[in-house]
Amino acid sequence: VGSETIDKIMIGINDKTKHIYKMQQWGTNGTLTTFLVKDFQVNPSLGAGYFKFSEANYPGYYIAR
Repeated sequence: VGSETIDKIMIGINDKTKHIYKMQQWGTNGTLTTFLVKDFQVNPSLGAGYFKFSEANYPGYYIAR
């Protein structure tokens, strides 16, 4: 397993809405990683347990504590 250093990052922002729609990251080892935002909701209602982590959802993974 190698390590990578980030060389540069570009963030795409919509002129009208001021929302991020894309992020690209270039690594010093030549990799290019792109994240695209397909759906953006402003202040959505989320249930109280929305961000609750459950180990049961990740069988076979090592969970560091």
